[in-house]
Amino acid sequence: MEKIRLVITGCGGLGKEILWAANRSIQQGLASNLDILGFCSPVPEADRDTIYGLPFFGVPEGDWLDRLAIRPTHFICAIGDNKERKALAEQLEASGLKACSIIDPTALVAPDVTIQGGTYIAAYAAISVAAALGRHVIVNFHTSVGHDVVLADYAHLCPGARISGRVRVGEGAFIGSNGVVNPRTVIGPWATLGSASMTNREIPANATAVGVPARVIWPLA
Repeated sequence: MEKIRLVITGCGGLGKEILWAANRSIQQGLASNLDILGFCSPVPEADRDTIYGLPFFGVPEGDWLDRLAIRPTHFICAIGDNKERKALAEQLEASGLKACSIIDPTALVAPDVTIQGGTYIAAYAAISVAAALGRHVIVNFHTSVGHDVVLADYAHLCPGARISGRVRVGEGAFIGSNGVVNPRTVIGPWATLGSASMTNREIPANATAVGVPARVIWPLA
């Protein structure tokens, strides 16, 4: 089986969590072909040679990135900010690196779920039948994603989010911790549903909504 050479991009808490999930997948034989090369970061980390016990390669640019792309190499963006994650993913893909998804061994994922490259599914997440996850999506701890849900590219579900059946979550949309989206609701591209908020109506693109039921607080009408 061909090895998957993986670089984790981002050295904060999300990077540590992705490394944890990846290592447990390797240990349990679910990703025995995964070879974690180390970390890089869009933010310079002064005076650091290692991150969490693995080599730190610095900022992903220049000669190092060119050399890395000579051999087939994968990456996953451990960047929580959706716009920053998109910019970095596009940069790395343009350089010839391939996006790799990481799924925690404890996640419950229905067999017909589709998951595109670069997506991270954390511990104890549950994703029901016929759901479709785009590129570079984050599905965090203890989230649930109902049947026939679509999570577009760069969407981000924080811990405890509850996404009911046939919901559409647009590109770059952000669902805060313990946020609830009721069935058949549309969350527009780059919209935000605040933590512990619930919505049963559409949140427009680029808007922020909070409360139970959620009301748009930005932009102001």
